[in-house]
Amino acid sequence: MNAQHLLLICLNFPPNTGIGGKRWTKYAHALALLGYTIHVIHAKPLYKESVKNPWHKQSIHPNIIHYPIGLSIWIRLLIHPSKNIFYKILKKFAMWVLQKKESGTIYDTAIGLEKQLNLTINKIDKTYKIQTSIVTCAPFNLAYYIAKRKQQKGSNKALIIDYRDPWLEAQNYGMPHLSAKQKNREIHKQNTVLEYANVILAPNEFMLKTIEKEYSGQKKLTTKFICLEHGFDAIPPKEKTKITPQKPLHFIYAGSVYMGLEAHLQTLNSWITKHKKHLENTLCFSFYTDQKTKLDTLFKGHESIVKTYAPIGEKINEKISGADGILLMYAKHNKNFLTSKFYESLPLKKAYVYIGEKGYALAFIERFNIGFSLKEEHLKSTDILLKDLNKRDVAFDYQKYSYQKLAEQKLIPLLS
Repeated sequence: MNAQHLLLICLNFPPNTGIGGKRWTKYAHALALLGYTIHVIHAKPLYKESVKNPWHKQSIHPNIIHYPIGLSIWIRLLIHPSKNIFYKILKKFAMWVLQKKESGTIYDTAIGLEKQLNLTINKIDKTYKIQTSIVTCAPFNLAYYIAKRKQQKGSNKALIIDYRDPWLEAQNYGMPHLSAKQKNREIHKQNTVLEYANVILAPNEFMLKTIEKEYSGQKKLTTKFICLEHGFDAIPPKEKTKITPQKPLHFIYAGSVYMGLEAHLQTLNSWITKHKKHLENTLCFSFYTDQKTKLDTLFKGHESIVKTYAPIGEKINEKISGADGILLMYAKHNKNFLTSKFYESLPLKKAYVYIGEKGYALAFIERFNIGFSLKEEHLKSTDILLKDLNKRDVAFDYQKYSYQKLAEQKLIPLLS
């Protein structure tokens, strides 16, 4: 077993409940099981959470040591969920302060953490002399602060930057609305990160190539760009059987209804409206989402075909196991990014039924023959739907995407 110590900077790591902590909670847990000690710097939770996320328990391990730091007061005010007039006024004031202080986006939640990060890292270094740091972003200022630290110290310690999301082309974090001057500041930050990182990780090849092409600095990059996919926890494989025309065929959508999915939902609704008489006895869509009320309104009158439920956490795998397929919907800006939920359901060996524009996500599904793009003809004809459901490759090697395998085969070679 390897006794190596690693530094991980992940702002949303548990006990925070944000989805941004999920990927590296899984990888930290996998590394801890392999004997690594992971020192995690993360944000202090803004408020006590009444419900913990399903991956919280994996953040608790003797080999995972937590170092919580507090977010800037201005960021805490900016992202505070309260809707009362007092907090609205404070939020406006926080925006004004951040606009005065920051030359790039003001919606990066790591703003103002540079000093705390440096003090915490210095404290850890005094005892453990850590040689490899991993920073996962968004928020992207985390990566910039650590790259800047490496630049200023002339350090030869290994720096691994993990992108969960694109930076310059992000559709959130205020990026689409930046002025030219603000955008140039973000470009400068990313250039610094690319120059001082030893390795850039991303969950898919498309994102990696995009990041590499975005570099506009003067140096010749020696940085390695490596794909480290999302994965799944080791669970017993499900034996695949041929889908027969039992009624109704059942498809499950699990997760948030993200920005940009409205058009796809409207399309599905129009297809159901058009073919309702045929579908009432042949097809059922179940949505497990925190936007239940929104979907109830959209699919009003189609309750026999579209069922909506609140999220049920890890129990969703039991529901998917009994279904005929998994409904995937990707907005235009996400068409090239396979989500963590996609990989988590791979061991269940269900067909992925995709609604969205062509991109890396659909190309992956079609290349490995594990699903298809849903069209109106599938709703018109059960025979066509069954034919495409049964064309999927039941021998697809999903095991290589377990977090344990990915850690052993892709991540650990970068840590030696």
